[in-house]
Amino acid sequence: MWKSIFDFSFDIYYISLVLNIFLFSGAVFLRKYLFAPILFYLITGLLTEHITILILNNDLLFFGQQTNAPVKVIYDLIQFLTISYFFKRSLNYQWLNKWYVLLMVLLILIAIAPYLLTPSDIAFHNPWISFITIPVLLFLSTLYFLQLLRQKKGYAYINIGLFLILGSSMVRDSTSPFYEGVPMEIYRMKGVLLLIPLIMMQFLFTYECFLFFKSRKEFSIKSQ
Repeated sequence: MWKSIFDFSFDIYYISLVLNIFLFSGAVFLRKYLFAPILFYLITGLLTEHITILILNNDLLFFGQQTNAPVKVIYDLIQFLTISYFFKRSLNYQWLNKWYVLLMVLLILIAIAPYLLTPSDIAFHNPWISFITIPVLLFLSTLYFLQLLRQKKGYAYINIGLFLILGSSMVRDSTSPFYEGVPMEIYRMKGVLLLIPLIMMQFLFTYECFLFFKSRKEFSIKSQ
């Protein structure tokens, strides 16, 4: 039963992900450049899903092993860079603009330090990168919530979606060792629970993009 539920949930997530890539591509094409980091984040998610499928089918191996740990490392780093840059462009804090590059370089060096010291560790899952990056992104998301409350304008639906997925990702990465050796049905149930915030995030992104296109259409009508 859980396999069917998981497959159905994944199909919804995948379709909404592809749809959002088209929508955000259109927004960026219409010079909504603030959406570019989100677009890159979505594309990274799509590529990660395809690479993971190749790994599950034994069509792609890393270090002779069936593991997506190296892909997870790259995904986490790109997630950190794209989302943090979105918040950097959205938040009105001078200190963030001033120290952004230095903070990003420092945090990335700390995040990848275990792999620099022991390169072979990249073949194994390690929540270290999530431990360093996700709390920072959640902090920036919280700052953006506060700014939205003060200014009454911004991209609330994108922020809600990001907050949901970042929180669930932190829980997933911190609890994943406890799921080793559990029955497959339990593992699939966990997969469904993890897909729910992903689907909600995609729907929220879609609605934010819809609001952008709607406001652009209304502005075009008024200017005629």
